[in-house]
Parts: sequence; C-alpha cells; structure tokens
Amino acid sequence: MARSKTTKILGKVLIGLLLAAVLVMLGMRGYEWYLERKAHFVRYQAFGIDIPTNYSIHGIDVSNTRK
Repeated sequence: MARSKTTKILGKVLIGLLLAAVLVMLGMRGYEWYLERKAHFVRYQAFGIDIPTNYSIHGIDVSNTRK
C-alpha cells in the first residue's frame, strides 16, 4: 500500500523540524563553549588595570612607573 501524499509531506516536515532543533541546540552549545573560553576581566581602579578572573595566578608589573 502506497503512502498518501499528506503523510509524505508530514514526514518531511517533521524531519526538517528535528534537524532544525538539533542545529539550534548545537549552536547554543557552541556559543556557551565560546563564552566559557573567553576571558572575563575585573577593573581595579586603584591600579588602573584589568585583571582576568579565569586565571588562578595574577601578577602586577610594579616596575612600570607610568601614570
């Protein structure tokens, strides 16, 4: 027994929606990964510098005398 035209179209639409949902989820996960890898900084006004928050070791160059 042959499938009806409506059933074939409905099947293609459902596959398209499923594929679109998977692509959106992959895109969201990729964007989350990018944000995790991106360095975030905190501004210290007293020193006039930005320090990244994602690193466990921080240092300040005290030999620089420019103001």
